Amino acid sequence: MKDENHLKRIEPDNPKHHFQLGDMMNIVGDYEEAIGPLTKAIELDPEYTAAYGSRARAYYGLGQYDQAITDCTKAIELDPNYVHAYGSRGSAYLAQSQFELAIEDFTKGITIYAKAIKMNPYYLTIIYDSRGCAYWALRQYGQAIADFMKAIELNPRNAVAYKNRGFVYYEQEQYEPAIADFTKAIELSPRCGQIYFWRGEVYKAMGNMDAAAADRQKAEELSQNQ
Repeated sequence: MKDENHLKRIEPDNPKHHFQLGDMMNIVGDYEEAIGPLTKAIELDPEYTAAYGSRARAYYGLGQYDQAITDCTKAIELDPNYVHAYGSRGSAYLAQSQFELAIEDFTKGITIYAKAIKMNPYYLTIIYDSRGCAYWALRQYGQAIADFMKAIELNPRNAVAYKNRGFVYYEQEQYEPAIADFTKAIELSPRCGQIYFWRGEVYKAMGNMDAAAADRQKAEELSQNQ
């Protein structure tokens, strides 16, 4: 790429420059292009912890979960308190349906964050929400709801956590709290047709067919407009 060539002309042996280029590509979602600069940064500095972490995110974005896990494991080996590596590896395990391993990594990440002087509530809410999904997949509903509640406490505008908690309530046939959570999720994310669809399913289970039909129609309209 032009930007990468320009970077090499400036300082081809500076791993930080390659890392910055690859990390920026990650931020914009250009995962395939991110791999090259991040790999170069690691070749120049095999102990560049952040480069392993960033390349792991690129591999995750490409659905290459084994490679993501390998990079996260190396990052953790270099820095056992690198919380983002635990979160990323946990997400990769979650994507592979290795739920117990995912919970272990998310829990470790939460523990490290709890000891930090400054915490990023946005990132922490993602970890709680992700661990909640792992518990949910294992049908450990109490733990799942507790994690989704914590995610909401950290970020009251987290539509995903409300939606996920609504799913858990629905699976347990707790329809009223499921409706409340899906309704809140719709308030926060009104263009998400999936939430309307599932709220409609809850209404159908409750026997409220008019409300179910209205939500199904809204879900279809949003799907067509996307």
